[in-house]
Amino acid sequence: MGKCYQWYLVEGDEKDEIVNLKAKNGGRGMKRQIVCDGCQKNNPLSDSDGKVYAGEWVKRIKGKAKRPFICDLCDKEIKTDEKCFAQSMGLDSQPYCSWEQDYITEGP
Repeated sequence: MGKCYQWYLVEGDEKDEIVNLKAKNGGRGMKRQIVCDGCQKNNPLSDSDGKVYAGEWVKRIKGKAKRPFICDLCDKEIKTDEKCFAQSMGLDSQPYCSWEQDYITEGP
């Protein structure tokens, strides 16, 4: 099993206070994304048969943004308290590490 790496916030332009997520470890480990509602509808985590790629895992959690973000898929601004999704992806050899609670409030 691999290690869980810590993530930190990098402030964007002070004018719009957009936040980007950056890995302290240079990007190793599972991939983390914040995506808007439109992108989660247009980008299912599995194919039409409900399968993901062999040797990989995915997880998506619905919630509301705790602060402004930029969608990692389309660059749309996600405002505070707007519906969005935290998604994680990795290889079976990479462990899942909880991180969503720092960025979204889980719920409908």
